[in-house]
Amino acid sequence: MLSTKLPPLPSGSLYLCKQDIDDVRKIVDQLLMVNERRFGRVVRKIFPKREAIPLTEMQMDILSLVAKGLTTAEIARQRDVSEKAIENTISRISIQLGIVKDSTQNQRVQLTRAYMRLAGKST
Repeated sequence: MLSTKLPPLPSGSLYLCKQDIDDVRKIVDQLLMVNERRFGRVVRKIFPKREAIPLTEMQMDILSLVAKGLTTAEIARQRDVSEKAIENTISRISIQLGIVKDSTQNQRVQLTRAYMRLAGKST
């Protein structure tokens, strides 16, 4: 017979009965919950949440090519579309990211910085 006089669980601990676990996802969910309680604040401080990406996958792909330094013509050739289509896409990307044409700042440099930020890469 098992003893019912078990020592109390440490603060932040969780007890799972084997008979209550019919799916491994329950274990994973509980582990994530305990980790969030115990370490959430520290993890969020070390790894701040990345901002949501307001662009489609195709727009991110074109933005990455801009960030690599490709010209509009090179991007159009690589994607097998017209230069005008790429210009329009870059214009829509700029609008979505709040990047306005400005004579004091190069738009492609601003787009590259935005790509690095969205992709989580250091600048």
